[in-house]
Amino acid sequence: MAFALWATVGRLSSGEAFEPSAQFFVAICFVLGSGLSLTGFRLAAIRPNKYGSILSPVGWHVLAFLFFA
Repeated sequence: MAFALWATVGRLSSGEAFEPSAQFFVAICFVLGSGLSLTGFRLAAIRPNKYGSILSPVGWHVLAFLFFA
């Protein structure tokens, strides 16, 4: 998430155009950073969700799909 914020602020403060491919890359970094930060917080605080797990069932399916891909 820090990289996404750094890249966005750097690009906007320079006054250059923010290309769509760069926007897509920053958005992907932000989404991945958000998910990883939430999971890291749950691990560090030992706070499982209502399923008694770090991830919800949908999260486990998404993670399995990413490993498969």
